[in-house]
Amino acid sequence: MKRILMITAVILVAAGIYLFGFKRQAVIVGPEAIVSVSPTPTPQELLTWTDQAGFTFQYPKDVTVDKHDEDQVNYAHIEMTHKDKMGTIIVWAKDTNAADSAGWVKKEKGLSGGTVFDTVLGGISGKKVLLTTPKKVIVSGVVDEGILFYVEGSFEDSLYWTSAYDTITSSFTFVKEKQTAPVGIDPVDEEEVVE
Repeated sequence: MKRILMITAVILVAAGIYLFGFKRQAVIVGPEAIVSVSPTPTPQELLTWTDQAGFTFQYPKDVTVDKHDEDQVNYAHIEMTHKDKMGTIIVWAKDTNAADSAGWVKKEKGLSGGTVFDTVLGGISGKKVLLTTPKKVIVSGVVDEGILFYVEGSFEDSLYWTSAYDTITSSFTFVKEKQTAPVGIDPVDEEEVVE
């Protein structure tokens, strides 16, 4: 019995030494094993979009923008495409019954089965959903005052479009119009005045 235990211990020690030596060899990489890496894309020239629905964002200058004036249902429907890159990014603003972005993700059937993450869009906490079927789609959205604002990306040239999507979502800002009183009328303070 002791002999079997000794043999087992020797085998385990030998296996450990072999595996440790194997892992150590795997760390050493010769020039023939170096894989070429794509260069980091150069920064794109950006333009700024300001929408009457109350938001602004930056986007690459080389995309084609269709603001879908024919869409009479949504507050905003801005589609960006590129003549040489497969994919699109659409920025939406539309009415919603969802109280918040979590409620929107639950109600939106097209987002079921996606991986959901917390995110921020325009300084508001929201949700980001990654879908892989039937095609790769990423959606980041927030709900503000009963309006759903979201950026939807569907792209095959992921290096270009991922960069463009990140630019749009990271620069997305809500523009609150400053309330001003008409000329000749003093602005009213919202505090109750007791005389």
